[in-house]
Amino acid sequence: MIIGRGLIRSIEKRERYHKRFCVVASDPETERYGIAVRYFIFVDKKESIALLKEGVTLEFTGQLMAYTPLTAYRSSYVFDILLEKGAILVE
Repeated sequence: MIIGRGLIRSIEKRERYHKRFCVVASDPETERYGIAVRYFIFVDKKESIALLKEGVTLEFTGQLMAYTPLTAYRSSYVFDILLEKGAILVE
């Protein structure tokens, strides 16, 4: 299980892990330290996607399926996550 927070960059129709949609989010906290983290959050319910929009912060818990380092220096990662719970943060 993983708990995270990310800024939603895009919402795409991409099937993986028997889920129909993928929410792509980035972590602005890690970017301050020179590490880029992208979350690919997989969701199946269209109703859940209808509540989300680009540019808002999503706090979530889910099952970590895979992670991939994108550089040899380990300064950029992609995490594949199956969404369990999520909440939009109002700031």
